[in-house]
Amino acid sequence: MYKRLRLNISIGILFIIGYSITSVGQVIYKDINTTLAPTQFVSIDIDSDGDNEIQIINNTSRVNLFTPTISPGSANVQLLTNSFATSTVDKLGIGEVIGAANSSSFRNGVANGCIGSCLSQHPAVWPSSVSDVYIAFRFTNTSTGFQHYGWMWVDVAFSGTTVLQFTIKGIAYELTPNGDVTTGFIPVSGITIQGQGGATTISTPSGTLQMITTIAPANATNQNVSWTVINGTGTATINSLGVLTALANGTVTVQATAQDGSAVFGETTITISNQPIVVSSITIEGQGGATTISTPSGTLQMITTIAPANATNQNVSWTVINGTGTATINSLGVLTALTNGTVTVQATAQDGSSVSGLIDIVINSTLSNNEIIQNDLKVNIYPNPFDNDIYINVKTAGNSNNTEIVLVDLTGKVLYSRSKNLILGENIIELEKLNLSGGFYNLIISSKNKTLVRKIVKF
Repeated sequence: MYKRLRLNISIGILFIIGYSITSVGQVIYKDINTTLAPTQFVSIDIDSDGDNEIQIINNTSRVNLFTPTISPGSANVQLLTNSFATSTVDKLGIGEVIGAANSSSFRNGVANGCIGSCLSQHPAVWPSSVSDVYIAFRFTNTSTGFQHYGWMWVDVAFSGTTVLQFTIKGIAYELTPNGDVTTGFIPVSGITIQGQGGATTISTPSGTLQMITTIAPANATNQNVSWTVINGTGTATINSLGVLTALANGTVTVQATAQDGSAVFGETTITISNQPIVVSSITIEGQGGATTISTPSGTLQMITTIAPANATNQNVSWTVINGTGTATINSLGVLTALTNGTVTVQATAQDGSSVSGLIDIVINSTLSNNEIIQNDLKVNIYPNPFDNDIYINVKTAGNSNNTEIVLVDLTGKVLYSRSKNLILGENIIELEKLNLSGGFYNLIISSKNKTLVRKIVKF
């Protein structure tokens, strides 16, 4: 049985500790491992109700070493002693039974313990130092009326009447009311693992399986385990609570390792099926192996090769990253050239794997702004970048009717369009008050079946 309880700890003199909690059968064990220097203390909520019932303090004296109750409203705590008259605390060895049915003098009885706000207990008759000593206690949960028996595991170093160092290693108590508890830290000797309900497979996409341990011996003190998964032909993940999540078909090995320092571990094999096969790589090429577009406003169908070939979802999302050239690409992978240079085409898997492929495409399909169209047209665009107005200077060796001037954004949306008849010589065309946002645009000039595309920049 596993039961996790909250442990509230208050530390005096800014003393900080860590802890872990384990349910062993019906025994609740709290790993404290705290060393108290003189004047330091630790307060512990033994029944996890939000109130601290036990305060252990190193006040440098054997007297008042233990203060059993500091918040008696929810649980009354007794330190079980040999003789209440002497206010001494018995030190117990490993394997001694604490409980109502035990005839030993430290077992119970109001006459043999400290309860509520009575005087604190002290180990006045202990030798100069002790190691691995167990101190019996019991508490009454006032909300249920049940009594529970337990022990504190400690080391204490004395010098005369002065406590040099007090180490509390752990606390355990029996969860069953009036049940016996045996002193001593019992290591794990074996761990058996199985899936919940005896399951050995996960057959649903991204399915989960709660892994469960059986610890031997059943009364091992610390039954916390660390979970790991060793991927074999399949893959999976596992969290700190032992929940296994399937990723890919095949087998995996689940391993649980004891946290008590014994290094004991157990393992089992889980078979995973019916998982989606994710994309591992994407290769892109132009149709027919093409890597260039050499016609004005030309297009090129991009094609993907997916690995593995049996990937469940082979859909991709297309994007184009403009470099020295510009282009657009649609959802079907059709690349359309805008300006000369190089662009990068990217295809990204839609199966959640985030795998993508890249290829560079060279565009050499448009004329620069200083080239001649039909050997009789020369164009210059200024200023570029521009603020509000932009001018086109067109020099022609003859008349040219219906020269088209079109301004588009990088998605191909037409923002401005006009037709102009050119005459012999120099023609100045002003594009004014375009009311554009800052960014990149393409200016397209078409005359006599030839097209010039020029990238312009708005401040």
